Amino acid sequence: MIRSMYTAISSLNLQQKYLDVVSNNLANSNTIGFKASRVLSQDQFSQMMSPGSSPTATQGGVNPIQIGLGVNLGYISSNFTQGVLQSTGRNMDLGIQGDGFFIYGNENRRYSREGSMSLDMDGYLVNSASGLRTQGWLADASGAIDNNIPVDDISIVTDNTLARATATRLTWAGT
Repeated sequence: MIRSMYTAISSLNLQQKYLDVVSNNLANSNTIGFKASRVLSQDQFSQMMSPGSSPTATQGGVNPIQIGLGVNLGYISSNFTQGVLQSTGRNMDLGIQGDGFFIYGNENRRYSREGSMSLDMDGYLVNSASGLRTQGWLADASGAIDNNIPVDDISIVTDNTLARATATRLTWAGT
């Protein structure tokens, strides 16, 4: 009887964690760049009631009989599959297709797939929601990017460029 109660209690605890994750997913369903999570469970313990045996010349094998003694939280994992890219009508908003994250901040870095961008008064590319500066590898004078150096704040010079439509498609790839 007491074993059944412990099994039921462990199941209720896992169900509560599952509901917490589902509630978080629902609460953030309209958050830009949010990645939903899922709960994976595992057996807490199991008791061997009878061992299995291999087949003999005259009789087939016997499967073991086990009784589970509850469940436990295996882990909570985020779903990092590609979401749907949506047009925002803002020319500074960016989206990531494939793997990768935007890097925001300075000494306390934050990683996000949310790409609503704007320029601050100093000409740095910042996240519109948090105001944190966007970081990345800067190109040298020839346009080459060295990803062996530390990332730095991305600055965009706006006072000496002439806006025009590009004739080529930009593709970024990273490791």
